[in-house]
This record gives sequence, C-alpha cells and structure tokens, in this order.
Amino acid sequence: MKPADYSKLLHQHYLAEFIPAGGSTVKFVVGDQHATRLFWTDLASLCPRFLVASAEASGGAVLHPLHNAFFQIARRVNWRSFARRFLLEALLLSEWQIDAATDLSIDSLARWNGLTSVQVEDHVERLLSRLLYGKPGLAPEFRHCLATLVWAILLPEDYSRNFAGGVAENWLTGQITAIHQCKPLHIYRRITANNARSILMSMCRVARQAGFDGTVLFIDFSSYFGVAPSGRRYRVQRLMDLYETMRQFIDAADSLDSTLLCFAATRDFIGESPLSFRSYEALRLRLTNEAFALEYPNILAPLIELDA
Repeated sequence: MKPADYSKLLHQHYLAEFIPAGGSTVKFVVGDQHATRLFWTDLASLCPRFLVASAEASGGAVLHPLHNAFFQIARRVNWRSFARRFLLEALLLSEWQIDAATDLSIDSLARWNGLTSVQVEDHVERLLSRLLYGKPGLAPEFRHCLATLVWAILLPEDYSRNFAGGVAENWLTGQITAIHQCKPLHIYRRITANNARSILMSMCRVARQAGFDGTVLFIDFSSYFGVAPSGRRYRVQRLMDLYETMRQFIDAADSLDSTLLCFAATRDFIGESPLSFRSYEALRLRLTNEAFALEYPNILAPLIELDA
C-alpha cells in the first residue's frame, strides 16, 4: 500500500472520529526508510489538532528500555504550552472570563473575573484536585509534574515556581542531573524502564483535557535491524525486549485513551530471520492477519506493508 494512501485511511477510519471519541489503537508499518518516513510526514500533516511526537533509533540512540523512547518523545513536546492548554481548558470548563491571547497569570485572572488573587489560587487548587489529582489512572509523578508546570504559568514572576517548572521539564525529558532537585515537586524517582510506560500513558490520557483531539505517536525502530557492533546475540536479545514492550502496548491499548501509536520497521521485521516478529510468539499471535484477500490488503490489520 502507498504511504499516502495508508495515512489517509488511518485518518478516515481512526483519526476522524474513533480516536477523538476516546478509542486507541496500535499499528505497525513496514517498508524501506523512505516509505516509512513519507508515511509519517503525511500522517502528521493530517493531525493539526492532535498531540504529535515521534522517536527514532538512529545516530546511536536506542528505544529500549522504554524510557529512552519516552525521552525522545518528551523532547518533542512543548511542555509549557501543554500545561497552558490544560489550564486554559480547565478554566473554560469552569466558565471563567479569559482572554486566551494573553497571559494566564493569577493577577490577570483575578482582574478579568473580579476576584482577589487568593480566591483565584483557591479555585485553581480545587480545579487541579478534581481534574488532575482526582483523575484515575495517572502516574503520581506525572500529576505532580504537570501541576508544577501549571503553577509556573499562573505565577510567572515567582522565581521559585519557574525554577521548579524548569526542573519538571528536565525530569520529563531525562535531563535532570540529580533527583534531589525534584523533591520539592514531590517526585522521588527518575523516569526509568519501570515507570516509563505509565508516564507515557498518563501523557496520552491528559492530552484530551489539554484540548487536543488525541495523541499520535510514531516510533521508528528500523535501525535495530542494521549491523550492531555488539554482535548478533545482543541485537536479538535487545529486539526481544523491545517486542515485549510492544506486546504490552497492544494489550493495554484500551488504557491509552485517544491514542494512535505507530511502530515502523524495515521488512526484516516480517522476514524469516531470528530478528523478525515471528521469533517472539506473544507478538506474532497479536500481529497475525486473520483476514486475507488476494487483491486487497486488510486495511484494518495491525500490520501493513508499505510500497516503496
């Protein structure tokens, strides 16, 4: 299937209604590097109202353990803008008078709504308690992190608040130098292989509350099939671990919340070598196409081969 055709089909069958309504799905595309990149470029152009981010195993970067992929994704997200959108949607939901084109500081909100700064702070505390801390399924660290970024927007002149906002961004992107910097944020551990999936899923769940129609993620692991200096055995084990992560995402698709997650690889992924997905039975069972036609591809299958 042509990359442009498949991106349009995904938009028609998933992004137009299914994803914005709360649905989620995990897809795999295989083809040469040109085809997969063309597919991603076309798909991203069809998602102006979505949170869009990608990760790629290239230039020595790795995607496994999962926190490495998350850090790449997080560095492509404007977290200050994300927090601002979350705050704006929360205030609009409460029918506050807001000039969205200007700042959302405590003083401005107080002036527009005829309240005192203390009253605005109390109201925001209640909003965060209900919409963030009261929302089920979010990682505790992500709640504290996003709340910190929201307060940095509300109190732009407060140095300590803005410093904390910078620490929060560094924590999300894997650039924190010492975990003790995060203690004032009530965050006591880094993002690692143990909590990266819950942090990523939390981001996807909150994206709708931040005014996005959903989240579209693209993870390209094509480079995993190249020549590795560590030798074949190491590459096979690394891929098997990555395949297990993919299996977990497929099984947890219902918990992603308004998310399209696409994995991309070369045709080695579907070949007969020890590196193909068929070598990992749990993933093979989930990607096997159960509906075949000689003339037409199954466009709803989890795995699609792209033409050059």
